[in-house]
Amino acid sequence: MSDISFSCYRPPKPNQSHAWCLEIAENPPDDLKSTLNLCTDFLIQATEQDNEVDLHMAHTLTQLLPVFVADSHDSSIEDSYMHHYLAPILQSIYNTDCGEVPHKV
Repeated sequence: MSDISFSCYRPPKPNQSHAWCLEIAENPPDDLKSTLNLCTDFLIQATEQDNEVDLHMAHTLTQLLPVFVADSHDSSIEDSYMHHYLAPILQSIYNTDCGEVPHKV
C-alpha cells in the first residue's frame, strides 16, 4: 500500500488563479463591460499558458463574475442558487475532454 502513488490524479498547480482572485478582490469590476474585459484577459492568459486549473478558473470566472457584479439573483432559493452559482463550476469541469473514449465496434 505504501508504494501506491496518487500523484497522477492530482491536477497541475495553478499559475495565475490565485493572482486573478486577489486582483478581483483588490479592484472589483463595477459593470458588465469591465467584468467581461477582465475575464477575457484571464481566458487569454490561461489558454496561452496551457494550465488546466487556470483554464477552469478563467472559464468559471467568466460565467460567475458577471452574476456577482449584477447581484440580482436571490440565492435563498435552492434552484436559483444551483443554477446561478454551482452550475458554471460543474459545467467547466464536466465539459473537459478527458481523452478519447473507446467506441464499441
